[in-house]
Amino acid sequence: LMGASLARLIAGESGLPGALAFKVIGIALIATAPFVVVMAFWHTSDVVPGAVDNMSGVAVLAGLARYLEEASGNGEFHPRKTEVVLLACSSEEAGLRGAKRYAARHKSEFEDVPTRALIIDSVHDERFLTVFKRELWPGAKHDPGMVALVRDSARAAGYEPKVAIMPLGASDAAAFTLAGIPSTFVCCMDSSRIVPHYHTRLDTVDLIRPQSLACALALTIETLKRIDGS
Repeated sequence: LMGASLARLIAGESGLPGALAFKVIGIALIATAPFVVVMAFWHTSDVVPGAVDNMSGVAVLAGLARYLEEASGNGEFHPRKTEVVLLACSSEEAGLRGAKRYAARHKSEFEDVPTRALIIDSVHDERFLTVFKRELWPGAKHDPGMVALVRDSARAAGYEPKVAIMPLGASDAAAFTLAGIPSTFVCCMDSSRIVPHYHTRLDTVDLIRPQSLACALALTIETLKRIDGS
């Protein structure tokens, strides 16, 4: 919009055949200016870690890494036929760029070896445990088999998840699904509304229930067991 209005300014009245369109865009820019002013107040010196979204997911990933390291020596389940990739992507908020780049770069590997992706995002309260079957914004319909697998794994771990459609936003699972990789994503947050800590300065560590991290880790390990034994 800024580029279009600038082109209109440079071109004057006769420089472009569609000059009226740029006039309309310029008016739209003026109308939206108050929103820009409001956004200026969203940036403060109060820095928060983004604990729920999504340092909590990274914490579960770190917990899985520790489990896999210790399980190989203490008799616990350890995958024998499955390669596990622990992946934390950057730039999820910028159009899922990190996950898209990873999926594109490793596409040939995914085609050679049956691959599945389980994304953990926003682990806040296990009472809102949800497995998502679709994400509307990016147009991603997650693999039904993967959704059922994760749902059943959660039940086997002692939790009853909800299976839902994500109406707003997107997760890294969408990037893998759109790349043809059976995927889904799990969260432990109320997705039926915009919660106060969603992308705000309120997203602090004290919000996270330790039980929610245990829940996400348990269902991830159970999912891995079922994939390795299939």
